[in-house]
Amino acid sequence: MDKNTSRGRRVRRARCAWAWASLLFLVGCFQDCKGQPSGTVQSMAPTGGSETAADGVQDASDRRRLVFLGDSLTSGYGLAEEQSYPSKVQGLLDDAGLPWEVINAGISGDTTQGGLERLEWVLQTKPDLLFVCLGANDGLRGIEPTVTEQNLMKIVAMAKERDVSVVMAGMRMPANYGPERNAEYEAIFKRVAQSQGVPLLPFLIEGVALDPAFNQDDGIHPNPEGAQRIAGHVFQFVRPFLTPSAEGQP
Repeated sequence: MDKNTSRGRRVRRARCAWAWASLLFLVGCFQDCKGQPSGTVQSMAPTGGSETAADGVQDASDRRRLVFLGDSLTSGYGLAEEQSYPSKVQGLLDDAGLPWEVINAGISGDTTQGGLERLEWVLQTKPDLLFVCLGANDGLRGIEPTVTEQNLMKIVAMAKERDVSVVMAGMRMPANYGPERNAEYEAIFKRVAQSQGVPLLPFLIEGVALDPAFNQDDGIHPNPEGAQRIAGHVFQFVRPFLTPSAEGQP
């Protein structure tokens, strides 16, 4: 076998691996748990954190609520409850002495339609800030972008009608889906955020997606290090909106 043939086969294998990893990235957002709650989602209990004034955080009854409405990336599939990124965000809030409690309302396999259908239930937790991080599974299942956009519009509008502040996270399609499809998909989140006047974190898993160092063996879901990394940039994104007097309050 000459060197050119060997090199060509390696290139083909690398391209196949990239395409497969890209597909798995979206598949993993719904293939497990078949829409069943995981972690703290079943009861939507707070993710933890200090509840005593002695620790620099107000009593739980005095704290405001940050609720994450998402899919398996949010629910913490494959991780211990305390390792999910919402739980890590709770730790950062506590370390900063901010009087907020986090509720993880992520469900593996959820779509924007699923999020809309259970929103009434989620709003019963009386969130002060709702972080909407849905849409990856819509892209995988080939749901029409107009449907995804309408669902997100309704989720945000319904929360705002209840006087709940809202922020959003966007998602992106893998590169092998083509630039046209990718642009169409990414534009959904931008239009919803602009139309509804809510802040947008462009890509929830920025710096984590498809990086073996930050994902579990399936190459899809964040490992503890990946969850910590997501929590870091999510925390920086939401922090300006965590006090009523903060500039840029959604």
